[in-house]
Amino acid sequence: MNSINHAKLMLESWLKKDKIQREIKMDYIKRINNGLADFYENRNEKPKLGLTNNTNINLKPLIENILTNNYFPLEFKQCINILLNTTESQNLFLCYNNLKNIQLEKKKHHLLGFFDKDKIFIGSYYLAENKIVYSNDDSLFHEILHMSSSIKRKITWDNNTSSLVIFSGFERVYENFVQFRGFNEGYTELLNRRKFFEKNYDTNSYTINIYTLRLLELLLKNKKDFETAYFNNDIEFIYDSFKQYGNNKEFFEIIKYLDLCTYNGLNIYNIQSTITLAQNIVKRTNDRNKIENSEIIVDEFYKNNPKMKTKKLY
Repeated sequence: MNSINHAKLMLESWLKKDKIQREIKMDYIKRINNGLADFYENRNEKPKLGLTNNTNINLKPLIENILTNNYFPLEFKQCINILLNTTESQNLFLCYNNLKNIQLEKKKHHLLGFFDKDKIFIGSYYLAENKIVYSNDDSLFHEILHMSSSIKRKITWDNNTSSLVIFSGFERVYENFVQFRGFNEGYTELLNRRKFFEKNYDTNSYTINIYTLRLLELLLKNKKDFETAYFNNDIEFIYDSFKQYGNNKEFFEIIKYLDLCTYNGLNIYNIQSTITLAQNIVKRTNDRNKIENSEIIVDEFYKNNPKMKTKKLY
């Protein structure tokens, strides 16, 4: 086969994959919009959820034992050890639960998953198969965080109805809709940057989400509580903490903006609206340190992303 025909076949292959990717993306957007509508309409209902890990067992030695008695690639072991060294035992139950039969596959190209801004595949975690597929060692920890915060379980609502739901950090995947996906991806990458990249928040992936979540962390007395909520699928705790200073509509707006930034591209208005709203809510705490920290975070965001500040919003 000559080089021209080979290039043509490669182009046709990528165009086909890109078309499928767009269709999948549009399906996600539709499901996310349905999830937002469901949250807005039923925002006074909360599921009856307890912490995923209700035991006092120290899980770290058990996880270390799994690493010792099974073969894993070196980079995977290193990531798990970083997780163990930076995470409280009470937040490692789902890591322990999923690590026992995790599947790993490293490949250069993959149709679905997490892409950087240049559309280069990085990785994905599939709960149904308990499988991580990745092409970039640096992003492996992001997928390990998904693995360590994911479970499928039945929940009972205040109206005594039940649903089988996939929980992944703050995200919830129902049969016909998704909730909190942009919120969850942002916090997952925030933890990835904080634990694995030594707080280097200058990244190509989920940038607006990361900085918005850093602002929302300021609403809590201890940002470690945010991390505990993430590993125990407790978006209700975050919602209740937010409601001390914000309202339902504002929470809904932030969720919406983060989903739009994640799946519809980086619209300047959406970016500025998200940052401005989150910072304004922090100001309502009337806490000088929190307000000053919010200003530092916002200044850092626009310094690292100057093209995202083409005009001011008031």
